Amino acid sequence: MYSRLVLMRQIFFKTLKSKNFFSSNRIRPGVWINLEDPTKEELEEISNLTELLHEDIRDSNDLYEIPRLEKKNDKLMIFVRTPVLNGANHTEDLYTKTLTIILSQKYFITISPCKNNIIHELIKENNNLATTQQSKLLLYILLRIAKEFTRKINDVSKQVSDQKLDLKNIGEGNISSLIQYEEIVNQYLSALVPMENVFSNLLSGEIIKQYKEDKDLYTDLLIDIRQSVNICQVILKRIIGLRDSYQIIFTNKLNKVIKFFTSFTIIMTIPTIFASFYGMNVRLPFDDHPFAFWFVFLMTFACSFTVLFIFYRKKWL
Repeated sequence: MYSRLVLMRQIFFKTLKSKNFFSSNRIRPGVWINLEDPTKEELEEISNLTELLHEDIRDSNDLYEIPRLEKKNDKLMIFVRTPVLNGANHTEDLYTKTLTIILSQKYFITISPCKNNIIHELIKENNNLATTQQSKLLLYILLRIAKEFTRKINDVSKQVSDQKLDLKNIGEGNISSLIQYEEIVNQYLSALVPMENVFSNLLSGEIIKQYKEDKDLYTDLLIDIRQSVNICQVILKRIIGLRDSYQIIFTNKLNKVIKFFTSFTIIMTIPTIFASFYGMNVRLPFDDHPFAFWFVFLMTFACSFTVLFIFYRKKWL
């Protein structure tokens, strides 16, 4: 009776001579086992296959797991994070997702709490990888992750740059977009900084066997991650600068509105004063004159217009 892993068709095998990864119908040494949104039973099965503690395997299903590297006897566990579209990993507030890579003497294992497009794209491609060459397969997965971060960061950078084009017509939507971009970049940084340490340890060559021809690729991988960290920091500064500009613009707009309504209130107070005086039940100038109303109206209009002209000259309106 096959295990659920076999029934799920998440076991792959490939040699250097074959062009594509093909699904295997059994678990055997040299296969690549890929799990997405695994159940408790599947994690227990992986624990039995690798002889790792279930508590260690369970961390691979944690949406908020921090990138790190752990070595358990002859097994290596690498926790990384990959960029993801909002809402694509079971929660609306995450823009990265966990990917756990386990290297044992017999199996190469990847575990993700949800579908991982990077893994799927790699499996579908024609390449010179082999499931038996674990260090090379690991390197190419990490390179894909670094490139995906670079692409996503560039997309965010372009979107932030577009926010500068129309500063005079900013609204709540612009502010919401900036807040979202800032959260995305912060989450990218939270993933990239510890991943930089992980990749530095891998580059040392003391943890995993490296081929000579792959040494430069590991160096490029570390450089890409560091560049992504630097770009994220630059984008954050731009976002903060834009946000400060928005705040100044909003403050100026608010001051103009307050000035306008204050001036409007003062101007409208003048007719009220005249109306209050001539509404009193006492003797007043011109109260017997046939054109008293027009005298009062003209005086009110003249005073209001004078105040309006003064406010206009002082640019209070």
